[in-house]
Amino acid sequence: MIEIRGLCKAFGVIQALKDVNLRINQASVRVLLGENGAGKSTLMKVLYGMYAPDQGELFFDGRNTVLRNSHQAIDLGIGMVHQHFMLVEEFSGYENVVLGFEPKKSGQLDRGRMISEVNRLKHESGIDIDLSRRTGAMTVGERQKVEILKLLHRKSDILILDEPTAVLTPNETHDLFAMIRILKDQGKGVVLITHKLHEALEIADEITVLRDGVVVSDGIDPEGKSREDLAKMMVGRDVALYSRKPSPKVGEPLFVCEDITTESSGDCALKSIHFSVHEGEILGIAGVDGNGQRELVEAIAGLRETAVRRVFVQNQPVPAGTPDILKSGIAFVFEDRNFNGLIENMSVNENAILGYHRESSLKRGFLLSQKKTRERAKRLIKEYQVRTPSDQTSVGDLSGGNQQKILIARALGAGPSIAVISQPTRGVDIGAMEYIHESIQLFRDLGNAILLISADLDEVKSLSDRILIIHEGEIVVEGKPTELSDTEIGLYMTGSHPD
Repeated sequence: MIEIRGLCKAFGVIQALKDVNLRINQASVRVLLGENGAGKSTLMKVLYGMYAPDQGELFFDGRNTVLRNSHQAIDLGIGMVHQHFMLVEEFSGYENVVLGFEPKKSGQLDRGRMISEVNRLKHESGIDIDLSRRTGAMTVGERQKVEILKLLHRKSDILILDEPTAVLTPNETHDLFAMIRILKDQGKGVVLITHKLHEALEIADEITVLRDGVVVSDGIDPEGKSREDLAKMMVGRDVALYSRKPSPKVGEPLFVCEDITTESSGDCALKSIHFSVHEGEILGIAGVDGNGQRELVEAIAGLRETAVRRVFVQNQPVPAGTPDILKSGIAFVFEDRNFNGLIENMSVNENAILGYHRESSLKRGFLLSQKKTRERAKRLIKEYQVRTPSDQTSVGDLSGGNQQKILIARALGAGPSIAVISQPTRGVDIGAMEYIHESIQLFRDLGNAILLISADLDEVKSLSDRILIIHEGEIVVEGKPTELSDTEIGLYMTGSHPD
């Protein structure tokens, strides 16, 4: 359907794409792999008409084509679902699907025709969703379905999905892949960008690997390949994926939470949660997203009103105020780095001290010392291998993996004894994931305690010394990761019992 020949694209002195050749076939799923900054999204934005290439040719159905904008790409049948959805939250699902291509009657929106057209698309694509609701009230997985229906309504024959599973639950990912297979059977060409190697092996017909803007492997048949094979192609060296390293020594309880209870208010209510984390231990919490993980972290951090909240560090109670929590030796990495982790238009230097800016060691008199804050930032950049041109670079200009490294560096580099880390590698590449895992394990091996929350079951099982499974705001089982099979864990996560 599409052939790209000799494509080059530069941004200033940075060569994002170098002599890229690629084919996208009918009734086929092409997966693009590569580290952050490898050129995957840039390549797809060229294909979608968002960027003009510096060199190269694009052939659409055998015709040499120049794409000047996204409208032209849409007219040719190319559609793209971006990482950050392009939806109007106050509109219903139906309205978002037809937005810009509304069926009209007497100059007005023909609502009856809109509903019948979109319902037909739902049936043909196997998408099950209530589109009468406001999009802002939908889950991430439901919003993604709206985006895909938008492309189908625009009669897209080529669907580009940029990191579609980054924030999906396992069940939502399963539903998405079922949709993709139906679309493939209908003759659609699908291009999927992902960091999740097991998903690439599951859904791809062919895999293309980019490194530093160059296609290093193309037309890879997933049959017989392993995640380690793909990781080595991406990074250029052997990568330790999900390597299990048990704690050298588990000591006394260091961090204790009792009766953590929250009120519903539209979110998942927590029901009297108790647990303790010991010295030199990683306690992992596994569960399908939306079962109380975010509420638990926010309750511990004092960011959510709770009916009951009792938190102890070394048998001393910890009040709910943020400065008091940090002073008690608890550090946090929240799940959404863009919402409550980083401020994108502030520098790496400024982000590296957020929350710790009250420390006397960073001040000169009553004011922050620029010298001391920059020294802290430069130390963290070096220790945690953050790739940034300077400590003065805006965080928003960095890749997702490097943004995540700043969060980990800020938390662990402040010298806490306890770290509460939620979704530590969400949306990061293989190299960054490997380094973040090593940093977490090293922090534990120094005798510290870690509460780890992750929707990635492999991550929880490989890092944790002990795991709890959460379902609808309750801890339903506790065990060693080596004692519970994936099937058992999956059943507990969905509210079933293996027996």
